[in-house]
Amino acid sequence: FLCPAGTECPIDGTPEPVACKPGRYSGEGATVCIPCPRGNYTRTYGSPTCQMCPPGYICANPGTINPVICPLGTYSGYSIDNTTDFILPYNASQAFRQPMPKVVGSTQCVACPFGYTCVSPLDPPALCPLGSYRTVPEDWNTCYPCPPGASCISPNLEPDPCLEGTYSLSSYPKCIECAAGYACPETFSSTQIRCGSGYYSDGSKSYCIECMRGWECPSIFNSTYNRECQPGYYSDGRQAVCTRCLPGFECTDV
Repeated sequence: FLCPAGTECPIDGTPEPVACKPGRYSGEGATVCIPCPRGNYTRTYGSPTCQMCPPGYICANPGTINPVICPLGTYSGYSIDNTTDFILPYNASQAFRQPMPKVVGSTQCVACPFGYTCVSPLDPPALCPLGSYRTVPEDWNTCYPCPPGASCISPNLEPDPCLEGTYSLSSYPKCIECAAGYACPETFSSTQIRCGSGYYSDGSKSYCIECMRGWECPSIFNSTYNRECQPGYYSDGRQAVCTRCLPGFECTDV
């Protein structure tokens, strides 16, 4: 008779097959039990196969009997495509951003990648939501809201300060351009100050621009309407409409 799987028959005519010890296995007709390969384990006697090391554990050595749980702040059993810059625009619902179960057992624990949290080594890393980030290796539990005055277009990168003429509030994924006809003096406030008469802004400005002397600026929203004063009119600057020259005076250069 062939030696049954999960046992070994070291010599011909073995009177009784010997069950494989924990951490070892064999197929049918084996003369010796083999240690489970790295990434696998078995706790039982007489195993015909080894089991894959479960997520959150590692089986680092051949012949593993008891998988070792990963420490806090690490994980195992999942693959993550965590490039330096996430593909933009960022969309947390895209499948490729989610951890995918491995088809082979793990032999080492992996540090929680930036842009994810790892509350428990038994759970897959969780992707930070849009408008948040995580870039601190020692804090693997928290996704931080993007601070006012910054953009967080990718959760695995540090917040990027808003440029002048833009702004953002807490948890905004990107900075917003100041509207035409308004000034946004602070990058961390949504306050937009409407330009006064004789001033204008084409948008993305931290201040309203003063209409030049000798010109009129009828629209606070669009500089293409700005024009020089016609003969017989003048402007001292900061005027929406040029002023007619008084009778008895001439206005040649303003």
